[in-house]
Amino acid sequence: MIWIITALFFFLIEIGHPALFLALSCSFGSIAGFFASYFELQLWYQCLLACIITFLSFIILHKIGIRLQSNSSYKTSIMQLKGSITTIIDECHENQTGTVRIGGTTWGIIGVNRKRIPAGSLVRIIDIKGIVLIVEPINQ
Repeated sequence: MIWIITALFFFLIEIGHPALFLALSCSFGSIAGFFASYFELQLWYQCLLACIITFLSFIILHKIGIRLQSNSSYKTSIMQLKGSITTIIDECHENQTGTVRIGGTTWGIIGVNRKRIPAGSLVRIIDIKGIVLIVEPINQ
């Protein structure tokens, strides 16, 4: 009976925090422990089986999560900035970041290959490194 209570406990934790694959894995391990106790196996064997199933299910769930995340076509709002065209407010050069304003938000920028880009130039955002946008000038 304790295995079922433990499985429900971990399952409820997983529902409250869906990113915690460990809680779901522990729930699967507890279910395995329940089946071992159902067949009246010794307690040490029940615990061993619960630990093994917890470990294996964590690895499997982790791999599934990574695969689902990498195949996702969903873009975060910052990633949607890639390809946008904007005008530089403050110039950027090799030793200093510049700034642009996009949608009311000011962003730090660096020219591709740290090239100097003067204020007022049109640029295209080609990449994002942390909170700094990497831009290239657009030839007019």
